[in-house]
Amino acid sequence: MLLWTPPVMGDNAKKAVERMVREYPATRLQDLYKSFYQDRFGPGHMIADTVWVFNYLQQELEEEDRPHVLYEPTGAHGRFYRVYLKCVQDGLITAQELCDAFVRSASVPKPEKKPWKEEWGKVLKAIEKSGIKLEDYEADKARIDEMLRTQGDEAVHHSAAYNEAYEPHYRIVARDIFEKEILPKLPH
Repeated sequence: MLLWTPPVMGDNAKKAVERMVREYPATRLQDLYKSFYQDRFGPGHMIADTVWVFNYLQQELEEEDRPHVLYEPTGAHGRFYRVYLKCVQDGLITAQELCDAFVRSASVPKPEKKPWKEEWGKVLKAIEKSGIKLEDYEADKARIDEMLRTQGDEAVHHSAAYNEAYEPHYRIVARDIFEKEILPKLPH
């Protein structure tokens, strides 16, 4: 089982931000936040009812998935992977395999949320140090700051710009599950 270790920010965060902005130019701060949040907490916030999870996956599979990759790591540490539904649509893995991996990934031990604000602050410093300019940066930063001050669940959705540009359809899978069960079935 993959256990969380304290992050080493700096270059890892900077490289992750640069990769995401290079591969997804419509990325906003909210989208970077989502990736780093997923890297830290995985998909647990999304799974309350496994029957609903599978049914929703089936609905999404009816839409065309058009990623330029089949999978990619989250955040700076790649504790989890985004596995795009294109893998199922192309017959590389089954919907049941992806759903099972997703649900089991939610049971990966989670770190406490308290240090998340500190970690996110380090990510912001890496973004600012990189010199990357993100559209609506200050407005997104203010919304995220407010959310971190007032809410218990700090998960966010992709920005409208990101959704419009990329129409992302994926499931989050823990790195160890991904590497053992899914990656061997994918071209690489």
